[in-house]
Amino acid sequence: MDAWTQRKKDYCCEADGVACPPLTTTSLPYDCNAGYANWDFGWSAKKKVWCCQQAGKGCAGGAAAVVDPAVVDPQPLQANYVPPNQGPATGPWVEAEARAKEILATLTLEDKVALLRGQNDAWPNDRHGFAGFVQMNGSLAPWDAKNPMPLSMNDGPQGYNVYGTHPGTTTQFPCLLALAATFDPGAATAYATAIAEEFVGKGANVLLGPDVEVMRAPLTGRSFETLSGEEPYLGAQLVGPFVTAVQAHGIIATVKHWLDNNEEIYRQTMDVEIDDRTQHEIYMAVFKAAIDAGAASVMCSYNKVRGTYACENK
Repeated sequence: MDAWTQRKKDYCCEADGVACPPLTTTSLPYDCNAGYANWDFGWSAKKKVWCCQQAGKGCAGGAAAVVDPAVVDPQPLQANYVPPNQGPATGPWVEAEARAKEILATLTLEDKVALLRGQNDAWPNDRHGFAGFVQMNGSLAPWDAKNPMPLSMNDGPQGYNVYGTHPGTTTQFPCLLALAATFDPGAATAYATAIAEEFVGKGANVLLGPDVEVMRAPLTGRSFETLSGEEPYLGAQLVGPFVTAVQAHGIIATVKHWLDNNEEIYRQTMDVEIDDRTQHEIYMAVFKAAIDAGAASVMCSYNKVRGTYACENK
């Protein structure tokens, strides 16, 4: 076992009398969820358990157990999901909806408003690489069953981004355009799996990617980031395996940017005029494939579409 893997194992399973099986996930050079361990959020132990569980190794030995029975073991997000109003009368969706209603009933107006926006005051200087959080107002209070842990986002569709704060502790993967050039859904699965494993180890639970825009011009500033290249059919074939692999590890995949964010400069002020057929056949197709695969999050774009900003467009 190499030093990095041992370090991660020791961190996740440091309780007395607890023996953990060897970790088989990608070796990580940074402590398993060290960010939360260094902050006095009251969540550290439970986030640590989540980190180990998502790596596929339950931390328990004999009668001793790290897992708090009050914490539900997170389950991988499933592809090809059925909306709750169309699903069976019982099952995970019904349980999740009931749980959401239970939590909602305890929230103040300020809490509800906080859930509609992200907090990213520390970005890009956050020492753990988090691009922002979605959390309830005042959620620095100790974690309990009715105060969920925040969604911790990292803007790393091509690997976990630490913004220079921990050089040498994260993997720089080839760009998504290089992945697109493989024409290989299996490569998309392997690529996304490796990134998701690293996200689990770092403690972030939302991947701000993949970027799936269809490249309108080869010289656009972020063309290297797109999983679609210049071909929507190619992007649609690759995004499903990518999303499924990421979310199988309990990490939320965020496809971006919906919609028509096909150039970088002036993107916050430009207005895109486009006909319906072109929109549906070229620019929407990859997003549809991502949603069909069960993508749990979509990032809207900054530009206007036919005169209305995409983020407020109904």
